Amino acid sequence: MAGKFSDEELLKQNLVLSDALDQPNIIHHVPEGVALLSIINVYRHKAYPKTKVRCAHCGRTNHRDGFTALLASMNRVLLGSTCGAEAYGASWNEAMAIMEGKRDRQYELKMLGRAEQVLRPFIRAVNSWAWKIDKFDARRRTFETSYGAVHAKLFGAMRVSDGVLSIDVRVRDYAAETMKPNDGEKWKMETRPMGRLAGGGFLEPDAFTPTIDAALKAAEKYRAIIGKSEGIPTDRMARLRRDFERKAEALRHVYEVYDGRDDFFSPRNLDLVIAWLNEVGHRNAFTREGNTLVGMRIRFGMEDMADLNPEPLDLLEEFKRGS
Repeated sequence: MAGKFSDEELLKQNLVLSDALDQPNIIHHVPEGVALLSIINVYRHKAYPKTKVRCAHCGRTNHRDGFTALLASMNRVLLGSTCGAEAYGASWNEAMAIMEGKRDRQYELKMLGRAEQVLRPFIRAVNSWAWKIDKFDARRRTFETSYGAVHAKLFGAMRVSDGVLSIDVRVRDYAAETMKPNDGEKWKMETRPMGRLAGGGFLEPDAFTPTIDAALKAAEKYRAIIGKSEGIPTDRMARLRRDFERKAEALRHVYEVYDGRDDFFSPRNLDLVIAWLNEVGHRNAFTREGNTLVGMRIRFGMEDMADLNPEPLDLLEEFKRGS
């Protein structure tokens, strides 16, 4: 088998071809006694089915997908996977495994190259979120501790009924009265929705600061191997990349909740909350002044909370486009 390539050399290799026939030194038969050196690329012939690729082993011209094998004579032959195994046996399987490993590593190296362009501004942008999210978490904790029972009821509505605020009202049961007309009036309880709560993510009990910290830590770990990939196993590179992608993606929820803070404290939403609370045991406990909820000697709003820069999410999308 051919020797190991450096990462720099591997990045320069074209391992996946769209035109199988656009290669030098192709021969259309497997010569007797000439050893297989390596599989140097895979192909998916884009001109298929107008033109098809001829297999050097079986001679049939019906391939779209296959492999280019480099022989000891420096000639190249085009083979399907089944024919390659028939022609070269264990040597083919070994070459296939090496080829797959090269493809996987080349992919991780290319993603690491994209990370070199993305991670520095990503880390800087996420750090710009940190104090805002810390303040936001503190504001949410204050709301939960100050309005404990109210928070519990609102969050319960978010969890159980997807934010629909409903009340139970006593109404005449005309159907039952029709069935037993001599029994007099009959009543039943009926659930009636008042409206859907907006910006309900504000009520989530878990802090968002750990999500920020986790994304920064994952980005720094991934960034630490840039320019130092030689000797690092491919699976470790992949784990670091996936960990960064997963923890960076978690920032999207943080952004959406924070961005929806004004929805929760909008006049229309606060009026809905106050009307609902009046019906479920907190009558006349709250009023609204603009975008501020006033009650229990506390004023609560979001007017002083600055917007988050969406740049971390934009950079994540830019990074993932290379995958």
